Amino acid sequence: PREQWFEGNTAERLAIPIGKNEDGDIQELVFGQGTSHYALVIGSTGSGKSTFLHTIIMSAIASFSPDELNLYLMDFKSGTEFKVYAEKNIPHIKLLALDAMQEFGKSILDNLMDEMKRRSELFNELIKQGLNVKDIEDYRRLTGKKLPRILVVADEFQILFSEESNRKIANYCGGKFADAISLFRVYGMHFVMATQTLSRLSSGFAIRKSTMNEMYVRIGLKCTESECTALFGDKNGRTAFSKMGTEKGAGVYCEDYVLGKPVGFKVAYCDETTQDSMLQEIEAHYSLLEPREKTKVFSGNSVPDIRECKELYEVD
Repeated sequence: PREQWFEGNTAERLAIPIGKNEDGDIQELVFGQGTSHYALVIGSTGSGKSTFLHTIIMSAIASFSPDELNLYLMDFKSGTEFKVYAEKNIPHIKLLALDAMQEFGKSILDNLMDEMKRRSELFNELIKQGLNVKDIEDYRRLTGKKLPRILVVADEFQILFSEESNRKIANYCGGKFADAISLFRVYGMHFVMATQTLSRLSSGFAIRKSTMNEMYVRIGLKCTESECTALFGDKNGRTAFSKMGTEKGAGVYCEDYVLGKPVGFKVAYCDETTQDSMLQEIEAHYSLLEPREKTKVFSGNSVPDIRECKELYEVD
């Protein structure tokens, strides 16, 4: 409902409505509680994976204000899937990468590491004052200040770690991500990592198995039984596959692939006309408020206009 737009609070957790589950209840994508901090999404061609990612994004920006949630969107394939967000000024979206090259993925990861360091310094200032700050929830409760959670959505994320494209960058990103994944959650930084199949990650990719194991939230959309087992584990694989169905947009959600129970659900669908209308309305709403920094957009197939570089005008 429009009157509930931007009313969500992420101080304790991030909960994004994504569809309706097998019990008829609203299914949420939840981060920031228990082991739920990062999600791994698998969906074969025609499964509705791209539609599902749009549902996450649209639901997130309608549910929360930019003071509660910031988005980083990365498309490592064709570059057209997230283009609709480049055409509007949506303040939640801090960075948008279309047809992202591996090198740019590295710079985004470095940027996220810098943001984590900045948040660590904020926490440490309170610790020096004798306060017990373990995570973003403690920080917001003790200070009363808004510190938005960050959600990174990366489609075909495996390209970032592909040794075939650039071994040096792949190993750098694999190492950095492995070192930081246990820390990102402390500072309210969450990831949705999507790909068509897990089987291709068995060799030639620098992402470590231990890193994948940290992604406890597992979501499968129309994939084979072997993929289900790889995604949900030996214990839950068969159950998940039985609940998956063949209809586009039908999937299975598990909040903890080790101890949790797979739940069948149907993705909420946002058609292109509705999506465009919502984005226009959100853009108009925030254009009336205080000026905000525009989304940084990177497209691997285009050359940026130097006149849009603000640093150019700061040169004496």
